Amino acid sequence: MKQETDGFAIASLVLSILTFILGPLGCVPGIICGHIARARIRKNPELSGAGLAQAGLIVGYLFLAFLVLCVFLFMQIWVVGPASH
Repeated sequence: MKQETDGFAIASLVLSILTFILGPLGCVPGIICGHIARARIRKNPELSGAGLAQAGLIVGYLFLAFLVLCVFLFMQIWVVGPASH
């Protein structure tokens, strides 16, 4: 019996990778799609793509953490200003 790959799993990985182009508009929907895919795959044994969903979640969360770090550093440099000695 051939298993069908869950579309949300594919979307999760693609959107997370497209964060390079879309910015946070890629990783946030990628993370959401990854969680939806994992839930659907757990409920329906005929669906495959758990690895794609997991990869999409990992890439999405890594990009999200990177974006948060960049915003924090931007705030430190431009808003707070460099430390004067």
